[in-house]
Amino acid sequence: MGFSNGIDANTGMQIRPIAPYIEPVRHAVFENCIDYNSGKKICGKQYWKTLTDEILEYMRNPESKLDGNEGILYRKNITVSQVTHIGKESNNLDKVQTFGTDLNSYVTYEDIDNLDRKFRELIPLILKLEPKNVKKFGISRQTLWNIKNKIETGKLYGISNKFKIQLISLVIN
Repeated sequence: MGFSNGIDANTGMQIRPIAPYIEPVRHAVFENCIDYNSGKKICGKQYWKTLTDEILEYMRNPESKLDGNEGILYRKNITVSQVTHIGKESNNLDKVQTFGTDLNSYVTYEDIDNLDRKFRELIPLILKLEPKNVKKFGISRQTLWNIKNKIETGKLYGISNKFKIQLISLVIN
């Protein structure tokens, strides 16, 4: 997927060119590609933004990256409250190419201790869940029953992190 360099007049959305991989890569801007947002077939260099333009746009970004306005300026300090690593799931590229991305297209790596702590705090709410509540997350009636059984028998280690994350997000939202 390339950097967007324009707005589609029909949809009002940014044009997001997607092109198949070719060698050399720099020739992709001259070949046919598809607009990610509209699905229309497009061709031409005018739809692609150069890396230089993207970097310059970042540099012109009004967001303050430094503390203060005058004198010697120091970088802003941040306080990390939690670390979450998100990466593309390459195991299901065929599905993503056919059906597009969804929430399960990315692998999320969370701090396991923090995840277990959150899960334990929400156990009373998780035990109240019914199959109709979790069906939209792809959790079957049997899986929900198994999870509740593991909670009641104290075998939390037997519940996968994927289900823990899904149940936490379901209960919180």
